[in-house]
Amino acid sequence: MESLLAFPILSVFLALANFTANSVCSNKADIAFYVDVSGNLGQSNLERVIEYILKFLDRSDVAQDKNRVAVVGYDVVPHIKLTLQGSAFLSNTDIRKIIQTQLKFSDKSTRTDLALESALSLFQREQRSGVPKTLVIITDGRSWYDDSVMDAAIAGLKALGVKTLAVAVGSDSVLDLDKLQLLCGTLDNVIKVADYESLLASANTTFNKKTKKLKAEAVYAVGPT
Repeated sequence: MESLLAFPILSVFLALANFTANSVCSNKADIAFYVDVSGNLGQSNLERVIEYILKFLDRSDVAQDKNRVAVVGYDVVPHIKLTLQGSAFLSNTDIRKIIQTQLKFSDKSTRTDLALESALSLFQREQRSGVPKTLVIITDGRSWYDDSVMDAAIAGLKALGVKTLAVAVGSDSVLDLDKLQLLCGTLDNVIKVADYESLLASANTTFNKKTKKLKAEAVYAVGPT
């Protein structure tokens, strides 16, 4: 059986469908978007990432007793823009405004290990019993990190039941596939698309097929400089 890596658009749909079974049954999910806003990503690609998140949000029902979303930008440190608990009391319009206006491009370095550590802390504080937990980390994979911090955060997220799916944007030469495999548990959950334009195309394909039924258990998107 060939890896899902060979079929980026179809594989995004299939992987999301598999990952979302529990969310569909419970009609609830806690989803945290961690967006790399450092110099690696670039302003134009950040805008595409924002559009990708908005496409997801358009098909999600955010409310206190339904889905909740968190939004965090990070470079050398995480910058929390919206918490899971906070989103439950905001309208979809308010959440969109936060995503569009508060995720700012930075020319600083990237610390993905600290982003994962922050995500673990966020889910520990704000998780709901029995509700599937989603982590969405969007970055180009090039990062300074402390192995002990990174590995502890990954282990903690797994122990907490946070599912992880990686959407890798770019070539193998810029991707840390070993770390992605550690994060996702298997390379079958690492999906590659060529560039950020393809990322948006995959969003249109997958979200339109499932519309409100899709709730990604976790996406770790990695792209070129």
